[in-house]
Amino acid sequence: MMSTGIKPVMVSFFWAVVFGFTACTNNSERIVETAPTLNEDLGHLVFGATEDEKNLFFSNNTSIKLRDISSDKEHPIFEVINSDTETLRDNFPNARFIKNEFLQFADIKKPTLNLSQLSNLDLKLTSNTELFDLKSCLDDSLKPIAKMTPVSANLFSRTPLEIGAKIQISSQQSQPHAFVGGAIKKAWIIQAPQGSNVPEITFGNNLDVALDTMGLYQVYLLVQDKKRNCQFETINISVTGNTPFLGVANLNLDTSISNQPYLQKLGLNKAHLTSKGEGVLLAIVDSGVNYNNPYLSENIFINTNEIPDNGIDDDSNGLIDDVHGWDFVYNDKFPYDDLGHGSHVAGLAAGKVFGVAPNAKILPIKAGSNSGTLDLGTVFKAVIYALKMNADVINLSLGGERPALREELELYKKALNKNTLIVAAAGNGEPSPLGIFLGVDIDDKSYSPAGINLENILSVAALSNNNELAYYSNFGRQKINVATYGGEDFNLVLGRPYDGQLFSTYIENAKGELFFGAQGTSMAAPVAAGISCLVRSVNPNLSAGQTTRLLETAGPLTNSLRGKIKSGRILTADDAVEKALKSIQLLN
Repeated sequence: MMSTGIKPVMVSFFWAVVFGFTACTNNSERIVETAPTLNEDLGHLVFGATEDEKNLFFSNNTSIKLRDISSDKEHPIFEVINSDTETLRDNFPNARFIKNEFLQFADIKKPTLNLSQLSNLDLKLTSNTELFDLKSCLDDSLKPIAKMTPVSANLFSRTPLEIGAKIQISSQQSQPHAFVGGAIKKAWIIQAPQGSNVPEITFGNNLDVALDTMGLYQVYLLVQDKKRNCQFETINISVTGNTPFLGVANLNLDTSISNQPYLQKLGLNKAHLTSKGEGVLLAIVDSGVNYNNPYLSENIFINTNEIPDNGIDDDSNGLIDDVHGWDFVYNDKFPYDDLGHGSHVAGLAAGKVFGVAPNAKILPIKAGSNSGTLDLGTVFKAVIYALKMNADVINLSLGGERPALREELELYKKALNKNTLIVAAAGNGEPSPLGIFLGVDIDDKSYSPAGINLENILSVAALSNNNELAYYSNFGRQKINVATYGGEDFNLVLGRPYDGQLFSTYIENAKGELFFGAQGTSMAAPVAAGISCLVRSVNPNLSAGQTTRLLETAGPLTNSLRGKIKSGRILTADDAVEKALKSIQLLN
């Protein structure tokens, strides 16, 4: 799911950003239950205050909003929105607070295109129409004005749209530069999620289209004047949904996807003779999981301590009817994937037929939106929940270059005390002059969570199918524990694309596609997480730290990884399982 490009030229996230927050005095309206989507939604995370201090501050400051991160009455964590740091210091003298921030999934890089990139798109209708010649676009100083105006009421809401929603946008306010004059031509370009039937390009004054697949739609209005000068405006429109779990799909599953080369390289046939991950709970903290995909549905976790749909928090964990995980983005019981990243990750780790641990149970936890971003506070909430649910392994295909917070370390230490293994993606490098992301050494960088030095954090670099460190993968002899397959769709040596992606499960979509290909350390992490599930299934008595050390010794040594990662090895499932079997004898 990697892509490259430049920063947005003109972009707004949903139409309603111009309205911001409205003033409110009702206390219930000041309690924020959903994750932030815009920078102005971000507040300060407060650690170390008491519950009484929090409640008093909330009562005395009617302009602020509050979001609970942890419901621990003795040591609450919460986010204060619309407050300055001086006010926080005055009210919480013994607390620590930091500005909440947006993170990103390790492999989601979908920037807004610029004019040159738009003009060079290979769109089906372009070569056959005389209405608009994209490839003839010029970009001089006398640009026309591209102006979108929403027509349908649903575009004024910050609430994401549902599948099937119809949108209408007008271009009537677009016009040529005053010094050029004349008529202008208009084209609507839509970069829709994979699996959508929405046309890539249409022409005319108005855009009128139904959005048929969950995901993020990037809509561009491109205008061209009589001198072929061009200009554009763009918006992002989010489509999501709360589809319930429909039960185990009764289908004959196609086994052909298990023929992917990397699966053979992992030695899964041999490993699965001993274990397929039985008895292990794997939490996927991501964009959600398509729990109705037939290659995932059988493995979705069922919280038997919760009575479905009775509106009661039966297990007293603070959430009502969390039978199949939780959505911390929209704060509901449907952690349904509307991006694809989380479903892909879940399938690689524990999908039926082709997953590394096809009998492990998947706990879906939605922490990120279909924009590809997630915030630190929501990640905290997600990990806290995974620990409450006693997850054996937590997959975090997310992170970035930033120092780890003291409280973040404390949270992962709690995971260590609960014997929970954290599997973290190493990250996908930095932009290069080649126009692609190239991996970097993170040993001298502050990188989190993959760069955190705790014995229960397994940080994972990505290999190509050629057993080499993938060109995009970060590395670090001190900070990165292991390397395994993450796919690679471009050969730097040959300078050309090749079919090296990993295929895994996809979200609900109009075309009914069940799989798609992707590459990245986001993919390598769940492969390693799946191997971790096999190991912990074989020997449940292994601690999280012992599991990390075992995995660092599993697989063949290779010169290309010496000095790049701690293990210097290609992590494989067969060798890891064999070592897990031997560890039973050693522990006994």
